[in-house]
Amino acid sequence: MQNLMLQLHDRLLEADKEGCVPTVTRMIELAGLARSGGILELEAEIEEESNVFLRTGVELVVDGRDPEIVEHVMLNLMLAGNYSGTELLKRMIIATGVLKIQQGENPSMTALTLASMLGEEYLAAANETSCQYRVKRINRISMLYKRTALPESAEFEERLFKFYTPSIYHIVRSVEHDVLVTALCGCGGRLLGHIMGSVSQSKFAQICKDIECEYMNNLCTEDILYAQEYILRKVDELEDMHVIFAMDIPMI
Repeated sequence: MQNLMLQLHDRLLEADKEGCVPTVTRMIELAGLARSGGILELEAEIEEESNVFLRTGVELVVDGRDPEIVEHVMLNLMLAGNYSGTELLKRMIIATGVLKIQQGENPSMTALTLASMLGEEYLAAANETSCQYRVKRINRISMLYKRTALPESAEFEERLFKFYTPSIYHIVRSVEHDVLVTALCGCGGRLLGHIMGSVSQSKFAQICKDIECEYMNNLCTEDILYAQEYILRKVDELEDMHVIFAMDIPMI
């Protein structure tokens, strides 16, 4: 891939580089998600991804394919497509980013590597993007931490707090979005932060938006408790099927 980059470099125009900035930003976001929630978190994030090349690379990583296979598949797709200019550079950025994510590299280093493919003038902007992403996510989770739980939600919180990222991921996927948001409206900040740190960026943003909506905050307690009971039944089903596993850790 380095040889391909060297061949491409002399033919790149400034407009080609500028057209790749959104791709760099997207890969930095995915690197942050993988770092905070694990590789499996990317599966939900790229479900509706329109870029087939990006979706293919991430799916290979989520499936646990060897790095050599991931690199060969992505390189073959680039060569077979006979791409040039911006389109080729975008795919090289995506391929490099996917491999860095698979290696578990720090998102800040991934941002530096990807920005370096565009040139020195893009390094500062990429570092700022990486910092902004982290700050934005932390701020939203901090806001959720300030929420106070309904006393009736104690059992729901205690049950869900015993699950970590892989299990939370399955629980969230098993229930309708509106039911999940309704149940979470009765929860305190600690459990909300625990769950928010285990879902994809798009899911995280949507849940935050819906919880913040005034009409959701005006839900009656009965609706909230009904949604929580429904989710707990789903949790029982998933445990019986050995899809999720609770950790025997008390909620402090």
